[in-house]
Amino acid sequence: MPTSAVTVLSASAAVLLGVAVLAGWHFGLDVLTRILPRFPVLQYNAALALLLSGAGMLLAVFDRRWPAVLCGAGIGVLGLATLAEYAFRIDLGIDQLVVPDGNPDVTGHPGRMATEVALCLVLTGAAVGIMPQRRTFKQRPLLLILLGAMIFGLGITGFVGAAAPFHSTDAWIRLPKIALHAACGFMAVGVGITDFGWRQRWRGEVQVRDLRNSIIIYTTFGMLLMTVVSALLAVLPIYDQLREAQHSFLLHATRSKANGVEQYLLRVEAVALQITSRTRARRLLESYSRGELSREEFVSQSKPILNDALAGFREARGIARLDRRGEPLVDVGVAVPRELWPQQIPDIDAPVVNGPVVHCGDLYLVVAAPVLDRDNRRIGADMVLVQCMEIGRILAGRSGLDIDARLVLRGSAERGRPALVWDARHRRVALTSPGADFEEVARLASRAADGLMEPNPAAATSVLRAYAPVQGTDWFILATIEANKLYYPVNRQLVLVLAVVGALALLGAMAIYLLLRPLTGTMLIHTDLLEKRIRDATEALAKSEERFDLAVRGTDAGIWDWNLETDRVYFSPRWKSMLGYAEDEIADNYWEWERRLHPDDHGRAIEAVRAYQNGETPQYELEHRLRHKDGSYRWILARGTLLRDAEGRPIRMVGSHIDVTDRKLAEERLKGMAAALEQSNRDLEQFAYVASHDLQEPLRMMSSYLQALTRQYRENLPPNAQSLVDLSLASGRRMQQLINDLLAYSRVQTRPVRFRPVDCNEVFEHAVENLKLAIEESSAQITSRRLPTVIGDYTQLVQLFQNLIGNAIKFRSEHPPCVHVSADRAREQWTIAVRDNGIGIPSEHSETVFEVFQRLHSGDEYPGTGIGLAVCKRIVDRHGGKIWFESELDRGTTFLFTLPSAETQENNGNEGGVANQSGRNHERVGDEAP
Repeated sequence: MPTSAVTVLSASAAVLLGVAVLAGWHFGLDVLTRILPRFPVLQYNAALALLLSGAGMLLAVFDRRWPAVLCGAGIGVLGLATLAEYAFRIDLGIDQLVVPDGNPDVTGHPGRMATEVALCLVLTGAAVGIMPQRRTFKQRPLLLILLGAMIFGLGITGFVGAAAPFHSTDAWIRLPKIALHAACGFMAVGVGITDFGWRQRWRGEVQVRDLRNSIIIYTTFGMLLMTVVSALLAVLPIYDQLREAQHSFLLHATRSKANGVEQYLLRVEAVALQITSRTRARRLLESYSRGELSREEFVSQSKPILNDALAGFREARGIARLDRRGEPLVDVGVAVPRELWPQQIPDIDAPVVNGPVVHCGDLYLVVAAPVLDRDNRRIGADMVLVQCMEIGRILAGRSGLDIDARLVLRGSAERGRPALVWDARHRRVALTSPGADFEEVARLASRAADGLMEPNPAAATSVLRAYAPVQGTDWFILATIEANKLYYPVNRQLVLVLAVVGALALLGAMAIYLLLRPLTGTMLIHTDLLEKRIRDATEALAKSEERFDLAVRGTDAGIWDWNLETDRVYFSPRWKSMLGYAEDEIADNYWEWERRLHPDDHGRAIEAVRAYQNGETPQYELEHRLRHKDGSYRWILARGTLLRDAEGRPIRMVGSHIDVTDRKLAEERLKGMAAALEQSNRDLEQFAYVASHDLQEPLRMMSSYLQALTRQYRENLPPNAQSLVDLSLASGRRMQQLINDLLAYSRVQTRPVRFRPVDCNEVFEHAVENLKLAIEESSAQITSRRLPTVIGDYTQLVQLFQNLIGNAIKFRSEHPPCVHVSADRAREQWTIAVRDNGIGIPSEHSETVFEVFQRLHSGDEYPGTGIGLAVCKRIVDRHGGKIWFESELDRGTTFLFTLPSAETQENNGNEGGVANQSGRNHERVGDEAP
């Protein structure tokens, strides 16, 4: 299954987002659960489902089929259960299962996710469950693309609904109101699922026509989407400012009504002062106060004056004049009930307004004003009963907004009066408590400042409330308006702008579509040629893969391919079968290799990989052991090469595994044989020691005794006895010679050698000097050409030359022996020849002459032990050369042998050649005696 970086990143983003929100719930961090106070909160169960969505996608990407299906099933069940709670109005107990005190700010149900979130979970659960089903659904890619597009669409509409400043209950639009990070999470999930389906769709053969159509459609859709999103991002801030302007307009209209009521109250107080300041009426009250007029005279003379004043104020319905003690003296018009009088009547020194009050089903104000004499002493008071018709007109007046303005009088427990709400538009007066909302507004209005209450998100209807206190009273104006009415002008402009943008975007998309058709036609104009090229490339790739497969099978190697960025490793079937596993029994990850390493090889193997990746070693080649399925360990030879990116970072490592267990076992057997050979050499050396000491001592004693017997009793011995003594002495000498020759043969192999440059001219002279007696006795002629300098052991080379020249003298014909030594250069070594004119050697004995104790003649003909040529062959072999002969009977023999050149060894820095073959360190030393 191909790994999609987009799907992995989208799923990882969903997981991280879910973890962050869950952490916000556990640690009480509102910035994680709702980001900003104006945004809805993401519920705990929705965050958990978002986390499972990302985890399920990751499991599906990495081919973990059943865990992904379980995640998808859990997500889908949670979404379906939540939708069932909404549909059947039941509570299944899943909303507050983990967090008992969930937030109900959008749904109205504590802890319950929004319906749009539940629907997204159902779609996501279905998609996650389908993603790993490679064989079940043939139309799986198209279904995944469809589900991903639906999830992304719900996510982006939820994002707009969460980020936009309008409320979801506005009449002109119905965008989902979900948490902002939930919308972002589902957008990421939708992108990941769509990308996964898209990659699955194009896994097979790509048709050019489909490719062309896909380029056009997806490019056009992308440009259209980018245009719409850009327009939204540009328009929404302006829309927010226009909404704030509407809020200011609403507050201004409310304040205007409050100002009108304040001016009306000032005018009522002024009218009351005008009534009390009428000179004639005031003089009558002064005369009454001094006792100059009786009560009847005062009443009869004051009524016309007060009736005239009552007729001058259109909304005044009655006037009552009181004396200085607050007792009524005269009434005109509608009588003012005593219970409506202000309590501070006897002590007032300025106009006092009481009300609004309800009297006979109408709303009235009672205004009390003091009556002063010429010396500004209070001599009485006037109370004016005013019907609040003007306040009603002020409240019901149009202000550019279709607001519902009400006059609210806060209740006072001390005064024993309830709260009062007067709706002038509907001519309704409420004397009872106006409810919790009005109490909240009254509490805010008591701060003597205008304000605005935002809508309750959980309410069925979005209503805004603006309030403005009336200065000098305990009244305030409450203006209410539905949000869709307040925002209608702004919404209409937004819809118009979006319509224009949408139309332009569609026109642009059509233009892009029409433009891309010829462009893509130009790109794919040679469709048949392109298809042929693709087909040829596919066939070439198949052949290349076949050749590679055959090459791999021929080498019997297992292939591995390690992606260092994802830590995934491809193991070839041969790699797995090498360890006894089937193809589906080992997962494609790095841990499968590491956990099978032998404990003794683990650290060494990991260090070798690290050193190669860091550039500390030039190549990766390692022999280590891996555990077989049956529990045994197999020796593996691993080789690999590293690929790096443009910055030099390792990104991929590819190599092979070869089973070298048989070779390792053979090496172990070889080591055993080498140890046995070494032991044999030690035994042989011990034998040489015994031969040189213990065996020779009895021979020397026997020879000494026989010689003493001969000297003392030779004349007394009979002839036969003398002959036996002579034979015994001769046998002892032959035995002595045989032991010495065997000792020399063994020392060639066991004696330590010191290889150095040796001048063969010196070797030749030394050997001739040793054979001086034999040369003089045989009248031999020994000559040589200029001989080279070779690498070797001086002592053994002297023995080599001495044996060959000595044999030439020994096996001579009837003519005086002539021996000539020469040398020829052959590549990196010298071939030295020792030629004589002796009796020759039959060709059938070309191999046997170099074996120990092999003699071609009897001891009577030619003395010797048959070990000399065997010693020569062993010396040449130890110097890394070879020895052979060329001979003709009765005409002579030429012995040839090769030795390494000193110049070659110096050029190679003492590497390779004999030095390496001997396996020892060599040093230059002086000559040794033979």
